[in-house]
Amino acid sequence: MTALFLPLYERMLEYGWYRRLLLAGAAVLTLLLVLNALSLMHLPKRRMSLIWLVGVSVTAALVVEFASLERTVGRVQPFDGTSPTICARVLEWDRTDYGSKYLIETLDNESFPNHLRARLYTYQEQAAEAGDIIQITAPVTADIQNYDKSRGIYFYVFGGETAIECIRSQELLRDRIIEETQTLYDDPVLGIVEGVLFGEKGNIEEPIRQMMTDAGLVHLLAVSGIHISLMGAFCGKLFSFVRIPKRFAALLSLGPVWGYIALAQFSPSAVRAGIMATMYTLGMLLQREGDTLAALCTAAIAVLAVSPYSLYSISFQLSFLITLGIILCTSPIAQVLLTTGPVDWLMGRGGERMEKLLRTLCSTAAASLAATVFSMPVMLYHFQYTAIWGVLAAELALWAAAPLMVFAVLSVLFALLHSLSGWLVFLLVARVAAGFAGIFARWILLVSKAISSLPGALFYSHDISMMLCGGVLVALLLLAVCKWKGLSNAAKRSRMACFVSCSVFCLCVTMTAETLSDKGMLTIFSTENALVLTRDGQGALVGDVCDEYEAQDVLSILRCEGVERLELVLCTSEDTDESVGLDMVVEQMRPKMVAVEPKGTMYAHILEAMDGTETVSPQSLYAQLLGGVSIQMLDESVQIEAGGKKLLKTGQRCDIIDQGGSEVRRVYLLPEQSALKINMDGKAGTQG
Repeated sequence: MTALFLPLYERMLEYGWYRRLLLAGAAVLTLLLVLNALSLMHLPKRRMSLIWLVGVSVTAALVVEFASLERTVGRVQPFDGTSPTICARVLEWDRTDYGSKYLIETLDNESFPNHLRARLYTYQEQAAEAGDIIQITAPVTADIQNYDKSRGIYFYVFGGETAIECIRSQELLRDRIIEETQTLYDDPVLGIVEGVLFGEKGNIEEPIRQMMTDAGLVHLLAVSGIHISLMGAFCGKLFSFVRIPKRFAALLSLGPVWGYIALAQFSPSAVRAGIMATMYTLGMLLQREGDTLAALCTAAIAVLAVSPYSLYSISFQLSFLITLGIILCTSPIAQVLLTTGPVDWLMGRGGERMEKLLRTLCSTAAASLAATVFSMPVMLYHFQYTAIWGVLAAELALWAAAPLMVFAVLSVLFALLHSLSGWLVFLLVARVAAGFAGIFARWILLVSKAISSLPGALFYSHDISMMLCGGVLVALLLLAVCKWKGLSNAAKRSRMACFVSCSVFCLCVTMTAETLSDKGMLTIFSTENALVLTRDGQGALVGDVCDEYEAQDVLSILRCEGVERLELVLCTSEDTDESVGLDMVVEQMRPKMVAVEPKGTMYAHILEAMDGTETVSPQSLYAQLLGGVSIQMLDESVQIEAGGKKLLKTGQRCDIIDQGGSEVRRVYLLPEQSALKINMDGKAGTQG
């Protein structure tokens, strides 16, 4: 988006009044939204407010993104490619295969910009913890991933072998709380508790995280609206217990809520929920019924105004889309579920408790269905998968999130009191609360394990038709709930039956077409430094995997193609220093053969990940696999022959060589976007 509108931004700089006019317009529209959210005024044509609000959000996003370019990116550009001395505070630390990486914030620098976030990569072991002040002289690059920009990161620092000087040590409150949590819980409960409370995923083992992903419960490990609402309700009950009026109890609850958001490091989903909770509380104080759509749009503009590149954040996109779906579709779908035969029969014969339970279950199912449908296009676009059984998992596990949070918060609170006072009674209460929290955490794990073992729990697809299918499902659901209040019960059931049947038909047709079109087809995908070859559930990897991002791209491609184990991994570099992410691919895909030079810092990690897999030298390698595909390692390139065509890979260049050798047609496969398909009879074609 930045590249697309950059010429317009440069034009805006020539006319300062034009830029000020846009910023003033965005401010006025935001004020109107706030007033509408608090029902202090009503916008005309309220039924069309959704379209109007979306337009306002997009306009405001563009304006604040323009305003941010000069203020942030422009401050780093003069240092791109240089090696300045940087003083910074460590915000996060993580261990990698090659050393360590840090999230830092610059401060107290004379020439370098202050209060900017950056990623620091180094081959050294841990030299500082969160809160410490460090200093390093290392190369800087401003060419970074949009994912990092969405977190407020605007440049990378590559420390290499350079030692990090720790100037001052400082312990953060968040780290102190996490440390107390780690003394109370053991794996795997520790990972669940840290994920639910703080959005911290460092102590969650990869198999457990994948299991929760398959079950559609991984959103519990990121602080979002569920966590904020539970925290607000808990604090409200606590203040009401001491006989504080309900309205003022809700206002006092905002303090702990925003403190909790700070502990979650102000993730976009947490900030969105906090802003909407604040708007709701102000509406209560003014005795007004708020407009949730206007509050949602206000939250979007506020988040983008502070951090414009949050627009690229997957957390931002999923949070706002899912919340929009829940606002629009939960009530209509829940009404249909309540009028179905079995539920209606139970409500007629059960008591008040049964009716309340059924209403809760129907509301949970409706919200989960809306969240699944509205998140499907984003999940398919970014991760190439979507959870099929998420609605069932939500019915079984979401109820446990509330008591888990309550007991976990109490356990950490009493553990902190014990560390401050030394009284053993506080430690006893903390361990009892931790025991109850562990019960609910294990229930979530049990549900995740059961749901993830169901057939087709996670559906993978990288085809654009599946993304369009997800968009069609969103449109169908919006049409199904349009003008819902004026419909009879029979019309409501008819609409939802039509939505379900059309959705199933759309999904089945799309999946069948994909399966038939890919049958017997050799598909060659290109990432930044590697080629991924797949055919009928078999796969091979040729090239280098240079970082974690590229490793995730390779794994996504292989899973979408149904590859469970690679036939061959061919590392084309002279040593393994450039293949930092290769061990991640090898560990998860367990190739039958790995061709790699026994040189470089990553070779030991690759050997450990292979766990007994056969390894050979790539020199003069000639392999036949994937039903008639030959791969040959030449002096400085790799030649792949299939279906009467020869593909020559040299570095990042891929050339299709005519069989006669008289003509060479240059083809550059765009990273992560293009694929070359070759029929085994020799016909070739490309797809986006």
